Amino acid sequence: MAKYELSEAVIESIEADMDNGVQWGQIAQEHGLEIGAIRSVHSRRRFKREAEEVEKGGVERYWFGLRIHDGKPSPVKTYYISELGKH
Repeated sequence: MAKYELSEAVIESIEADMDNGVQWGQIAQEHGLEIGAIRSVHSRRRFKREAEEVEKGGVERYWFGLRIHDGKPSPVKTYYISELGKH
């Protein structure tokens, strides 16, 4: 269960305000919400945009060695010079 339960209409209204450059504190005050709810909407929105960018062939983002868009392990391995010299 999500910490902030917001309807789609409220989320769309918050996103429209963000697009228009309204400050987060003012958005929270207008909708009678905590600033954390506004931050949550912003985070979900940013995550969706980044995922769409990856699907289009843009930059791939990784989190703890997993690709964000599909959760598969990263094909890139990290090697340290000191480890390579010992072999």
